[in-house]
Amino acid sequence: MAPKDLVKTLPLLKFAPVAEAPTEPGKESGWCIVAPGGDHLWAVAHWNGEGWFATDGLPREPLIWALLPQIDLC
Repeated sequence: MAPKDLVKTLPLLKFAPVAEAPTEPGKESGWCIVAPGGDHLWAVAHWNGEGWFATDGLPREPLIWALLPQIDLC
């Protein structure tokens, strides 16, 4: 699939308050966009079963989140 065709098929991200995120103790989530944390930056992060952590491994305290869509490159 050509990159321009891939962009056309991506769904819009739906942001919600982080309190509405499907987080459960001990259960990991998929990757999300989260913002703003205490540093007011956007980040790619996930729920690891205990808290939100960015790709750099640092903890986050986001206010909003949106699940990133899976991309089928085949």
